[in-house]
Amino acid sequence: MKLLIILIKKPKSDDVENPHMTITHFGWIASPSRISDISSEEFMVKWIKNGGFNRVLVKDPDGNEIPCVVREKNGKEYIQAMNRGILTDDLLSLPNFDE
Repeated sequence: MKLLIILIKKPKSDDVENPHMTITHFGWIASPSRISDISSEEFMVKWIKNGGFNRVLVKDPDGNEIPCVVREKNGKEYIQAMNRGILTDDLLSLPNFDE
């Protein structure tokens, strides 16, 4: 099963050094089942670290599905998209949702 991230939840303030670290939740659609849900950042980090790499994806501006990876800074783990070895801001371009 793969999860396509379609929404994120993060504070509206862009006054941070690394806005990827402020994402708290992810809205996703599972494939092929088409089940959708919202998961915490902690859940998604664990999913990727426990074998979900290349199965947690986001679409780039051209519509290509690219994998999300777990990164760490100052002891905090967070998720960022990586296209062919290059970190991208594709997650930050997704719509922000309110719970």
